[in-house]
Amino acid sequence: MTGDLTSQVTNILGIDNVGVQIEWTGSPTSTGTFQVQVSSDYNQDAQGNVLNAGTWVPISLSPSPGVSTGSPIYINMTGLAAPWIRVKYIHGGSGAGTLNVWISGKGVA
Repeated sequence: MTGDLTSQVTNILGIDNVGVQIEWTGSPTSTGTFQVQVSSDYNQDAQGNVLNAGTWVPISLSPSPGVSTGSPIYINMTGLAAPWIRVKYIHGGSGAGTLNVWISGKGVA
């Protein structure tokens, strides 16, 4: 991997408890950080065609998880109001590997 990566977009409309699992395989000396981003104005049709690319805003995570944190990484978030979510890896300039991201969630009963 030589650049930034962005996961597929996941619709979380009506789901305010979301878990993100990030798994990195490859060079342990890779550098970079992960962002969980949300959007209120992104939109796509039922076939997954993007109708509006939207504005993506990173959720504040402290500390910001990075490759040096180890793999896997699990981030548990509650009270999300945005209808769309994705994960972005911001490449730090060195290393190579494969990134897998799983996003799951449940609504409040």
